[in-house]
Amino acid sequence: MEREEPRMGRPDLSSVEFREPIRINAIPSEPRSLWWQVALGVFIALMAHSMIVGMYQRYEMRQATEQLNADMKKLDAQWQRETAAATQAIRQTTTRYPTAAPQARPAPLLDGQRCMQGRRFQRVDNGWVHLPREPC
Repeated sequence: MEREEPRMGRPDLSSVEFREPIRINAIPSEPRSLWWQVALGVFIALMAHSMIVGMYQRYEMRQATEQLNADMKKLDAQWQRETAAATQAIRQTTTRYPTAAPQARPAPLLDGQRCMQGRRFQRVDNGWVHLPREPC
């Protein structure tokens, strides 16, 4: 085999292929932008869910409050009726039995009665008995 000496001429580059340089990145740019999109989507979904739940709770509370107010009005009206009926019954019982009107003039003292310090007493065996319903 015979050795060929290098010749000084133009090199033949027709068989040489060039590749794009390999770039090694620690974090690819695509997944990072995807992560932010997912995080933003989850945040918006949670906010929408919270708003819907809050509006529903507010609606339920308003309904419960209106129902409570209606029940309280019914109970108040019932209480007013019962109070009026009880008051009327008390007035009827007090008007049936009127109190004794004070006498303008006390009755004169009878035999065996005495008036001491504005009180009437009746003489009995071995002492005196107070007559509270008959002033002197």
